[in-house]
Order: sequence, then structure tokens, then C-alpha cells
Amino acid sequence: MTAATPTPIPPDLIVRDDVDDDTHPTRSDQRIVRALATEWGQMVSDRRQSLGFSQAELARRCVIRQQTVSRIECGLSIPSDRLKVQLAAALRTSPRTLFRWPPIRELLTA
Repeated sequence: MTAATPTPIPPDLIVRDDVDDDTHPTRSDQRIVRALATEWGQMVSDRRQSLGFSQAELARRCVIRQQTVSRIECGLSIPSDRLKVQLAAALRTSPRTLFRWPPIRELLTA
């Protein structure tokens, strides 16, 4: 079985100016993605700790590296949909619960 890896936050989300077309992310898009990554990472960390798992234990259960768990929890990576399912199962919850979308207004003020 191969290890699932998270999808890194795309480096092209770093923008110089706000652009209002569909091909370039705006600064608010960048803020939303980073805030969402941070929010989801905190939710994974909180759930993991509430179950008494170490990052290494969660990684073992998901067949990924401990560094991958750390990057997700720090908000540096957003897991792929497949890894979201694996993480939720390992953390005894649903992907919808673990990776909920907070209100956009909440993300913009983060």
C-alpha cells in the first residue's frame, strides 16, 4: 500500500497584486486558503490529542510519514480528499466533521 501524501498549498497563491479574473488568485483567495489550512490543521491536532494519539501513531494508522501529519497540523499542507478520508477514519470521525468549512467571513478575519 502506498502512502497518501497531502496536497501542498500551491506556491502560485503568492500574488503581487489583486487580480479579478479567474486565472489569478487574489490576496483574499490566498488568505482564505491559508486560514482554511490552519483551521483544518488545528482540528486534526485537537482531535488527535483528544484521542491520546501521537503524530507518529496517527501517521502509522494512515500509512503516511509523521512529517506529513506535522505539516497538516501546522497549516502548511492541505490533505488530498483521499487522505482526508484516511485521517477522519483514523481519528474516529467523519471527513465532513473533521474538515468542515468555517464561514468565509471567519476565514477573512483570521
